[in-house]
Parts: sequence; C-alpha cells; structure tokens
Amino acid sequence: MINVGIIGCGKQAPKHIAGLKSQGVGKITVGDLDVKMAEKLAKQYDFVSQAHIDEILRDNSIDLIDICTPTPTHFRLTEQALLAGKHVFCEKPLTTSIQEAQKLLDLSRQVQRLGMVAFVYKYHPLFVRVKSALETGAVGPLRAVFMRLGGKGSHRAWKHQSENGGGTVNEMMSHLLDLLLWFLGDVGAIEEVNLDNLIKCRHIDGCNVASQAEDFALVIGKSAAGVKFIVTSDLISQAYHNDIKIIGEEGYLNFSILDSQESYLFLNRDNAPYHKGKNLLANEKVDLFGLMFADFFQKIQEQRALEKNTFAEAVKLAQLINNIKIKGEQNHS
Repeated sequence: MINVGIIGCGKQAPKHIAGLKSQGVGKITVGDLDVKMAEKLAKQYDFVSQAHIDEILRDNSIDLIDICTPTPTHFRLTEQALLAGKHVFCEKPLTTSIQEAQKLLDLSRQVQRLGMVAFVYKYHPLFVRVKSALETGAVGPLRAVFMRLGGKGSHRAWKHQSENGGGTVNEMMSHLLDLLLWFLGDVGAIEEVNLDNLIKCRHIDGCNVASQAEDFALVIGKSAAGVKFIVTSDLISQAYHNDIKIIGEEGYLNFSILDSQESYLFLNRDNAPYHKGKNLLANEKVDLFGLMFADFFQKIQEQRALEKNTFAEAVKLAQLINNIKIKGEQNHS
C-alpha cells in the first residue's frame, strides 16, 4: 500500500483525503506551516501530524507527497519531494514559471519518480467522452471553441493577491487552458487578452481584504489548425458556473462539468454511434480525486508513464499562462 504525506491542510486537503481513502492507501501523515491546522486535520481523520514539513519529506516510509498549498510554494515543495525520492501529486497549476516547470519535469525524469497535477476535468467521464468524440471526428473539422468558468471568489485572501499566486487566471482559467491544450493539441496564437480587477475589496473571514489580482479574464486566440477560441473566467459570479461549446462543420458539443446543466452532442446528420440531432451525454456524479489517484497509483505500481496531468503538460500550460499575462500587461500599459 502507498503511504502518503499531505503538505497543506486548508480547503483542498479534505477533497484529496476523500480521494485517497477511496483507493485504500496506507498511512497518511499531514503537515502545514500552521501547526494547529495540521493537528486539527489529523484529529478529524485520525491521522498523524508533523510539526515540521521537513520531517514528512525525510520520512522514508512515505512514498508520495501530496501538495495542497498555494501556487508559489509548489516549485520548492515539489523539488524537495522529488529529491527525497517521493512521487508527487500537486494542486494546480504546478507553477506559472516556464523555467520552474521544465526543471521539475527534468528532475522527475532524473530521479525516476512520477508527478501528477490535479486537473480534475480530464478525469471526468463526460469530458473523456467529449475527447473521444473529438478524436473520432464526430462533429467534423473544428471551427471554434467557447469556454467559460466562473465563481464568486472570496474564499481565501491569497487567492486575490497576485504576489501569492492568486487571480482568476491561475485559479479558474488554468482549468480551461489545460482542457484547451487537451482538446486542440496546441493553442497557436493569443490574439487578445483582457485582465481586470472588478472587485477591489473582498470580505473574507470577517475582514475586509484588498484585492489586487485579476478577477475577470478574457482570452481570444486561434490554434495552428485555425480553430478560433474564446476563453473567459472570473471570480465575480454569484455561483459556480461552467459552460463549454465546441463547434465543428458537422455539428457541435455543448457541455458542462455541472450535472445540473444539460450536456449533449448535436449533429447535422447521422454519424455512428451518434444520430442526427441532439445526443444527450451522461453527466454522472463521480469522485474526481478518487479517479485521479486510482490512475496515479496504478501507474506508480506498474512503473508506467502517466498519460494525463503530466509535468510535460505543465510546461506547456506555464508557457500559455505566461503568454496570456504578458499580453494582458501590454494591454494595460
């Protein structure tokens, strides 16, 4: 059984723990810079907590380090974990630095340890069905992709501070950009970018917190194959929202990770196994972290390479995020 050390005991940790427990892991040890948070989480789940993160990294009985901390800490913790001979599961994005992402990819190959980034969408059965439909050419040659992901924000102060890795590009749009790369293979040219901070003050944990990071983002571009895309994300929506439409010459896909929204494939003519008109796509509730950990553990045990959420994909995503932010700054200047 795989023993896991979790670093970071905030909001994301319980989601990871549920997925880990569903896979029958061995010992779980938790740690955080805030020792009280680690002790509280350990007591809640009857785990062991460590007062110092270094103790988790040095523990030879731990096989995998699960990083649930803010983005700016990911590089250092992932590097330390790999150097300690651990496999790494890291919250998204791995890093927004191209150089850091490449260094972690090279290091993981050097020490022969696997690294996975927690992009949940690619493991959702609905999104796997969409990917399969695109690969078989169900809607014909692609023409355009429209993506939106929104949330209300105001959960943690750092998520609204650029210097701490916050902002909707890192927090929300990274999910869509990761999917865009998965669906299209390459993104090509970024044509227009608008990044804005619409809510200057947030009320978080009973305090008013200044918001400097962008809470609205709009990106327009075209892939090398000529597919137009418009991607928007925000931290101003009153409720979580996700909607994606992929348009081809012979039809289109309309889908969402939200099971409250209808997801379907519409075709202009029969194209087996789909029929002309609306084909509803099942959108069942699943344990996404459980599915990710199941795949990760299997690859570790079989000593095989990952096919999704890899560090190599993280390098491409870091390049894309950097291009977007540079373009956004140019438009503001």
